Amino acid sequence: MRILDCVGYFPDHLGRCFSFIFKFPAGADVSTPPVSLHHLMSAKPGYDNRSNSSGGTSLPMLAPSLGERFALARTLARALMLLQACGALHKAFGSRNILFFRFPGPGTITGTDGGHPYYHEHYDLQRPYIAGFGYARLHGRDSSSDDYTGSGALLGHVERQLLYAHPEYAFTTQQRYLKVFDLYSLGLLLAEIALWQPLEDIARHYFPSSCPTTTTTNTNQQQWGQCTRHALRRALFADMSRFCSVVGDKYTRVVARCISGCFDDADGMPRELRESDKVDDDRLGSQEGQDGGDAEFQEMVERNIVRELARLV
Repeated sequence: MRILDCVGYFPDHLGRCFSFIFKFPAGADVSTPPVSLHHLMSAKPGYDNRSNSSGGTSLPMLAPSLGERFALARTLARALMLLQACGALHKAFGSRNILFFRFPGPGTITGTDGGHPYYHEHYDLQRPYIAGFGYARLHGRDSSSDDYTGSGALLGHVERQLLYAHPEYAFTTQQRYLKVFDLYSLGLLLAEIALWQPLEDIARHYFPSSCPTTTTTNTNQQQWGQCTRHALRRALFADMSRFCSVVGDKYTRVVARCISGCFDDADGMPRELRESDKVDDDRLGSQEGQDGGDAEFQEMVERNIVRELARLV
């Protein structure tokens, strides 16, 4: 399922929370911190010896081949499908929470620029691991989400993850978090992989002047985020031709299905966004099969998302 083994947790009394402790994968270099997919996509040519957040350095990296990107997309889509099949909601699915560990051996050459090879430092793109379960919970009507709007918890979430959140999700206890919200985040992650760009860079392509700052209030950031999330969703959906020219029609259809919420559209490109001014839990919940049809919803996701990506590999 591409999840690290959890070996325990420890309380953070100052932060009034607790943290999970995960085990390194077998064979990984335990002396080297993992790097995120976001970091690898941000390491552009010309950034020699750039320090990452863990204190290591990165050689510059060109976009991996289409085959590598397709395989990575399939692996992550399947991992999320299996996570949902186990009854779990991630709630923070994005490139910052996809980790790669360093394994012994020569670096993999991903491309050249002027005759100079670019490496990703032994990080195998076919071995991603999902992290960032701080907001995760079980799926179901009896489970509730935390309210992030009244504390500093939203600030860090906004800064790092808000753009991945479905526009109809308001981060309150009055609203259930749904599987379709995680699948929307998957669609944005697939868009990142397609263009090999972090989501904030993709967003700046459409909205150059819209960017949150850590000095704004939680309320202002939430309003900015919801407005920009709606606009980003519409902009991406209207610009699917941009993805077709890079990754082809089939991959683009999968991205469009995740972003639009039209998972049952197996014949072609979705033609509309399924959205409302206010979240309709009954509408979204019924699509997820809350009334006994959850297996049908899972099969639809496997058929129209995971299998479609598998055909590209």
